[in-house]
Amino acid sequence: MASFKLYVKRNDKNAFNITKYKSLNILINLVVGLVFAFIFWLPLFVFSLLEILDDKQIYPTLYSYLHPHLYLEVFILIGVIAFIVFIAYSFYKKKLDYRILVLIVFFLLIPFYLYTYFGYFPFFEWALGLFYLLSLGVFLLSPRVYRISFGFFTGVLGLYWIALSLRFFNLGYAMPIVIIALGIYVAVLFYFLLWFKNPIIRIVALLILGLIHPLSFNWFDVKFFSAYTIFEPTIIAMIVLSVAVILLKNKDWLSSVIAMVFILYSMQFSNPDFKFPNLDIKLAKLNYNQTYKDNPNNFPTIAKENLEKIDQAINEKKDLIILPESAFPFILNESPLEGTLKNLSTKIAIVTGALRSQGKDVYNTTFIFNRGEVKYIDKVELVPFGERLPFTFILGPLYRHLNMGSFSAGSEFKSFKVQGLSFDNAICYEATTPKSYEKVGKYMVTTSNNAWFMPSLEPYFQKIIMKYYARRYKIVNFHATNFSPTFTITPNMGLDMSKK
Repeated sequence: MASFKLYVKRNDKNAFNITKYKSLNILINLVVGLVFAFIFWLPLFVFSLLEILDDKQIYPTLYSYLHPHLYLEVFILIGVIAFIVFIAYSFYKKKLDYRILVLIVFFLLIPFYLYTYFGYFPFFEWALGLFYLLSLGVFLLSPRVYRISFGFFTGVLGLYWIALSLRFFNLGYAMPIVIIALGIYVAVLFYFLLWFKNPIIRIVALLILGLIHPLSFNWFDVKFFSAYTIFEPTIIAMIVLSVAVILLKNKDWLSSVIAMVFILYSMQFSNPDFKFPNLDIKLAKLNYNQTYKDNPNNFPTIAKENLEKIDQAINEKKDLIILPESAFPFILNESPLEGTLKNLSTKIAIVTGALRSQGKDVYNTTFIFNRGEVKYIDKVELVPFGERLPFTFILGPLYRHLNMGSFSAGSEFKSFKVQGLSFDNAICYEATTPKSYEKVGKYMVTTSNNAWFMPSLEPYFQKIIMKYYARRYKIVNFHATNFSPTFTITPNMGLDMSKK
C-alpha cells in the first residue's frame, strides 16, 4: 500500500511537471508569434509613427534643425560602431564570420553610393527599405512551429481596425469577436502557407498571401511595404529581395555578396518624369467624427461649413476644390443645396462626396460640379460592414436585425474633366484596389471618410497602398479626407508630407 501511494505521488508530480512544461511552451510560442507579427507589420508601424510626428508638427520641427547631410553621418557612425563591435567580438571568439563582415561593409558603403548618386542620402527611404526586408524575412524564414501564433497575431495587429466600424451600428459588442475571428482566419492561412520550410515554396506562399483578401480587403500584400522605400514597387523586385533575404541566411560570404547584388538590383535610382496639373487645387479637410456626421441635426451645420470652405477657395482664386467622401452626409440630389453648388461651380469647380438616390437605390457618390452642371460617379467597391454586408449567405437572414446601412454599387469606374484635364475618381477604399488603376491616366482624385476606423492605423495603411499604386502607375493622387490628414501623393520616392 505504501509503495502504491508513493507511485501515485510520483505520477502526480510528473504530470504536474509535464503540464507546467507544456504551459511554458505554449506561452513561449505565443510570445514568439507576437514578436514575429510585430516584425511583419514593422514597415506599417514605423511609417505610421513618421506620419503621426508629421501630423503633430514634430517631424517638420526636427527636420528644420537637422541638416539633410547629417542623416548620412549618423548612419555611417552607427555602421562604424557596429564594425568595431563586430571586430572586437571576433577577436574574443577567435573566429571571423565573413557573412556578417560582408553585410556591415555593404551597409557602410551603400549610403556613400546613394549620396553620390542622388546628391543626398535618402535616409527614410533606405531605413523603411530595411524594415521591408525584415518583414519579408520573418515570413520567409520563421520556423513552422510558430506559424499559428504568428498568423493569429498578424491578423489581430494588422487588421483589427476592420471591426471598428461596428461601433456605429450598435454592434460594438461584436468588435472583439470580429477581431479574434480575423486572427483565427489568418492563423489558418499561415498554418497552410508556412507548412513547408523550403525557401522556394515560402516565396510562392508569399505571392499567394497577396492574392488573399480578408473581408475583401486586399491589404495583405507585402509588396505594398515597398511604397515608401528605395526599392522598386513591383512583384519582381519583391521576389528578387526575397531570394536575397534567403541567401543571407547562409553562412558563406559568397551568398552574402550575391544577396547584396540582388538588393542593389531591386533599388530605384531615378524618379519618373511627371507634371502637376495646371490647376490651383484646394484639398478641404474635415474633422467630424462618425457619430456627429450621422446625426441629422448636424446636417445644416456641416453643410454651412462646407459652403464656407468653398467660398474661401473662391476668394483664394482656386480653380478646383475637393471635399471628402460624404462631406454632405445626406442625399444631395434631393436637396436644394445641389442647385446652390451648381451656381457656385460657375466660379470654381467643386468635387465633393455625398449620398445619391435613384429609385430605391442609394449610392455613395462623388458629385462633380463644373460650369453650372453636375456629374455623378458612384462608388463601385463598397466597404464590408460599413457599406455592405459581407457573408450574406450567413448574415443575410439576420440583416433586418443589424442596424447597418447598405449602399448599391456603381457599375464602373469613371473619370471627369476640369478645364480639359482628366481626373480618375476613387472613393476611399477604391483607391487601394487594383481595379481603380486598370485604365488610369495621369491624375486621380480620391475622397475618403476615415472616421469609420479612427483611432487606428488604417489611414496610414491606406496611404502606403495609394503610394504604391502612384509609383507603380506614375500618377499624382489628390486625397481629400475627413478625420485624417489630407495629402497629395506623387510617383516619386520618399515621404509625401500631409497638408493640415
